[in-house]
Amino acid sequence: MESCSFSKNAHSIHAKASSADPNFLRVSVAYVSFDPTDAETDRRTTGEKRRLENCERMAARRALSALHSLSLCQGPPWEVLTVVEEEVFLVLGLSIGIVYTVLHFTA
Repeated sequence: MESCSFSKNAHSIHAKASSADPNFLRVSVAYVSFDPTDAETDRRTTGEKRRLENCERMAARRALSALHSLSLCQGPPWEVLTVVEEEVFLVLGLSIGIVYTVLHFTA
């Protein structure tokens, strides 16, 4: 089924090819060299597909590794977190102190 569909698409592309196109020779050679019944062509396309999948897999691994190394290098902004924590404790402490003072002197 796939080879029939591919053959139909290859024929369509070859029919639309113009001799003014700079890739006309490549398209013509690729179309002539493709024979869906040829086992060698099938092996070649399978090998090319496998090579392409391996390249994509390696690129994904490299991208994941680069992303992972970037996240490890940057880390959380400890200085900012420390300042925010100190401010929260300061505001809480002052609030508790004010409430305690008001309750102590009004009672």
